[in-house]
Amino acid sequence: MEERNIIIWDFDYQPDLSDKEFVFWRRYSNDNKYVSIPSLIELNKVQIRGKISSWVYDVGQTNYNGQTLVEFLRLDDNFSYWWLTEFSEVQHFGKSPQLYDVARLIVFEKWVKENNIKKIDFLSDNFNPVVFVLKKWAFKHNIKFEYKVKKANLLPSVFLNKVIKKIPHEILAFLFLIKQLISRKSNSKIIENNCGEVFVLDYLVPNNTDLVSKEYNSKYWTKFISLLSTYFSKINILHFWVPVSNNDNINIKHIYRLLNNYNLNSSNLNHSLFNKKISFTVFRKVIIDYFSLWLKFQRLRKVENLFNFNNSNFDFGLLFFSGLSKSLIGLDAIQNLIYFHQFDDYFRNLPKQKIGFYLQENLVWENALIYAWRSSGHGIIVGVPHVSVRQWDLRYFVDPRTYSLNKYSRPKPNFTTFNASGVDNLFKSHGYNDEDVISVEALRYLYLNNLSLEKNSSSKIRVLVLGDYLVSNTKQLLNILSEAIISGNLDCDVFYKPHPVCMINILDYKSINLQEVNGSWKEVFENCDLAVTSNVTTAAVDAYTAGLSVATFLDGNKFNMSPLVGFENVFYFNDINSFISLFQNCSFKSGGSKNEYFNINPELSHWKALLNNFLNGKFK
Repeated sequence: MEERNIIIWDFDYQPDLSDKEFVFWRRYSNDNKYVSIPSLIELNKVQIRGKISSWVYDVGQTNYNGQTLVEFLRLDDNFSYWWLTEFSEVQHFGKSPQLYDVARLIVFEKWVKENNIKKIDFLSDNFNPVVFVLKKWAFKHNIKFEYKVKKANLLPSVFLNKVIKKIPHEILAFLFLIKQLISRKSNSKIIENNCGEVFVLDYLVPNNTDLVSKEYNSKYWTKFISLLSTYFSKINILHFWVPVSNNDNINIKHIYRLLNNYNLNSSNLNHSLFNKKISFTVFRKVIIDYFSLWLKFQRLRKVENLFNFNNSNFDFGLLFFSGLSKSLIGLDAIQNLIYFHQFDDYFRNLPKQKIGFYLQENLVWENALIYAWRSSGHGIIVGVPHVSVRQWDLRYFVDPRTYSLNKYSRPKPNFTTFNASGVDNLFKSHGYNDEDVISVEALRYLYLNNLSLEKNSSSKIRVLVLGDYLVSNTKQLLNILSEAIISGNLDCDVFYKPHPVCMINILDYKSINLQEVNGSWKEVFENCDLAVTSNVTTAAVDAYTAGLSVATFLDGNKFNMSPLVGFENVFYFNDINSFISLFQNCSFKSGGSKNEYFNINPELSHWKALLNNFLNGKFK
């Protein structure tokens, strides 16, 4: 076989045509002249997803002095701190973006084995830590490797991040603890009466308008709370307050006042706050456990090949050890321990609960919730994903073996609900049993039943940008869209709907006259033709099921998290030119039908069946 030299092209734009052989590291391409790593990942998504979940399980089973890593990190009699680490959470679109590098390296290694590669030039426009992994791997395989980086301007935010990374984890941890103690301190109290037998956890994401409300209306549970009230006389609702970025107007005093208003105006609902003042008992336990974790981390520093991948020579420890250290001795350790002990404190002081419901996203604090629930002797616990489950959301595709480790198994709800077509098969393909999953109506999307939109009568296309949970994703999307509109001279009006917990300054986009819209989904979607989204946000489903066409940005640095993969009238673009082409050549017809994606029966017949089965003793 002929020896080949390749260039790994780590840029957003396409290289000048030449006789060189390019491998695109972060560009999608259907051109046979190039090898596109993001495209290969999409072609092999099922196998890669399985390999990553299996690898995460294997790391937890690493032998350390005669015990597994899961056992070594025990935090309580039957609970391991391992289930609170960012590595076990596999949240690649927030905490662990380097998981996408793992996927890239998996498909790249396979491709190299099928070709006779003798030299690799890695060209990039930024510093990329994956280079160290590749360089070490290339040396083992006797492949020449060179790395060249185009020096980019160091933005103030990047510089600040570099400075913060130099601060010892221990200092950041205790600064975070002090911040939590101060921000949660209040002379106010919530008037509580925890006497019900049913528990519900709800997110609390209030805006300034919500603060003056006296009636509780959940944005997540919607009609379910009213339905639940017809079955049970008293319900305990625990609010998980999610502060909005760039909005310091709402503090703990406002939240106490809001929940007291709720309690004064409802006789059967008792509202409590999870993010309340940290008690001395919880504080003491957090400090003791933190020092225990710190000592264990000092011993783990000496463990070699901790993040080894089966049948691969890549040393992934170069990408993940810093994240593990943040989880064990950094500010994440303090946050996780607060979660663990506050849930324990809450559930131990709660009367015996027959059944509980929580919003399931498979975040680390959910493991603390489930464990505290069970160790306090409560009954059935049901996880309820409140949005669509996406094919690349690795949090939902855990290796089934993690739930059968006997003493330190990963906590799991008794049942997980699903609200969209095909999700049950997705769950079952990753170890969920038929009896573990229950079909229910999509509570957050019941509004679609009454949604009727007027079509845009103007010849001018109206574009709606749906903001992302992450500021970086939103700004990236808006920057590409702005440049495309200006350079392509695209005739359109552009509107922006921010994510509830992520605000940006729309004045930064004066060049396209960006207009912010809020209110109900009807007010947001009215007269719009095209919704433009990142490849992470589930708001794309809202737009699609409301009847809009959707254009999703494919970021070659992230998994394609679009919940609309395979649906008609969904378009994709990966740079300025592809959006211009999409805008000029596509006909933006209606999106999907209201019932095509979700179960939105307004009678909530599936939820009623769930509650009836529970009351009739069919749940065990």
